[in-house]
Amino acid sequence: MSDDAYAAFKPTDPTTYTHSTTTTVYTAQGKEVGVQTFYVKLADNTWDVYAWQGGADKPAKLGGLTFDSKGQVQASTVYDSATATSTPATTKGEFGITIDNTKMALDLGSATQYGSKFTVRVSQDGRGVGQLLNYSVAEDGIITARYNNGNSKVLGQVVLANFRSINGLHAVGNNQWLETSASGSAEINQPGVGVLGSLKSSSTESANIDLTLEMIKMISAQRSFQAAAEMMRRQDETMQTVVNIGR
Repeated sequence: MSDDAYAAFKPTDPTTYTHSTTTTVYTAQGKEVGVQTFYVKLADNTWDVYAWQGGADKPAKLGGLTFDSKGQVQASTVYDSATATSTPATTKGEFGITIDNTKMALDLGSATQYGSKFTVRVSQDGRGVGQLLNYSVAEDGIITARYNNGNSKVLGQVVLANFRSINGLHAVGNNQWLETSASGSAEINQPGVGVLGSLKSSSTESANIDLTLEMIKMISAQRSFQAAAEMMRRQDETMQTVVNIGR
């Protein structure tokens, strides 16, 4: 765009640009900002791109786009306002924007130019300020926090330790143990690796025995006790009979 055309360019006057769209972005502090981008057709397959934050006097020229005969981005340039010059973009179709000291990137590398009306599909990877909703612990120990702004973040990972002899650990109270020369050094790894088990989030520990087998053992012990008691009762009756005969 020539200097004269740029001087005549007004964000509030649709006759001075071809199309515009507004996108919500977020600064490093989570501040929500509306940024409007403008597209000005200079010639066949050639466009200038501008961005404007409502408080600014004039839109900032970001650079230019050139499309090939198939409607794909062929090349792009980045505009330097300090020198009023354009240079080839390092990443095709990507333009830098700085808002409230937060550097952002406008990626138009996937833009297309066809013989139809403008269709805009915008996505952004920024988020506003969020409060912690909950967190979860996966079987492999990964701790993930979820926030009310739709964002999620991995906070860390719970690891497990294995010892050559767990009976050699030294109890120090409060369910805490220390390794000793008898226990051997801790072999630390993530859950599910080697002999280490996996984690079950929001679960309480239950007995690690076979309840069916233990029930069978209990019934067998009960019957053995009953048989022994019956034998002792019969023995007592026999002794009583012998005593009575002796009289």
